Amino acid sequence: MKKIVLKISYKGCAYAGWQVQQNAVAIQQVVQDAVEKVFGYRYDITGCSRTDSGVHAKEYFCHLPKEASFPVVERLPYAMNNVLPDDIAITGVYLAETDFHARYSALSKEYVYRIRNSRIRDPFTVGLEYSHFRFLDTDKLNSICSEFIGKHDFTALSGAKTAIGDENVRSILKCSAERDGDIITISVTGDGFLYNMVRIIVGTVIEACEDKLSLTIPEIIRSSDRKNAGFTAPACGLYLNEVFYPEGALIEA
Repeated sequence: MKKIVLKISYKGCAYAGWQVQQNAVAIQQVVQDAVEKVFGYRYDITGCSRTDSGVHAKEYFCHLPKEASFPVVERLPYAMNNVLPDDIAITGVYLAETDFHARYSALSKEYVYRIRNSRIRDPFTVGLEYSHFRFLDTDKLNSICSEFIGKHDFTALSGAKTAIGDENVRSILKCSAERDGDIITISVTGDGFLYNMVRIIVGTVIEACEDKLSLTIPEIIRSSDRKNAGFTAPACGLYLNEVFYPEGALIEA
């Protein structure tokens, strides 16, 4: 018996993040409703990350419990997309061993943050990127981004009130910026992230680029004090871009 794993893309504008909540509509709830319609049974699904309200995903994985089965698994995306809203799509279906876990089996994740760096906003991308009117130098952004790479206690870059300690240590494997016309994309790959961590990294990179911070990036990280870092960039520009699993963990159906 194999676990069924779904790959999903979604636009997060209308949702309160991934995780089911009592007083708001979440991605997990909508996908579970679709699973119930297609399977004829309400299964709990487990996601690879808890994305925040307004955050998007180009590649998100969730698994169904091991007892879930479907007659023709490769047809699941068509069946699911037929009952899902237009801003959520199943883009692939995989099979995995019964001990696979969408979150804990992941080796690392890549997030990208889209910034429209122009004095003119684009009304067609509102909710899908962050508009920053002052010019940002890409070379300077890259130099700043590189200072986050490594294994650190990222308490200073967390939006949650947490105690300083090993539980806040994460490894940033890659961090870089790229410009394409008016669009700057900041990419961050790590083995895990604290609450709002990528958005705070982006806000800190922007403020450091504009010489608005009193401390260097290494000093901010060592301080473990959220007050020393930059602003929390809006959720609209953030995308979960790719999730990395061990080779062979997922078999395409």
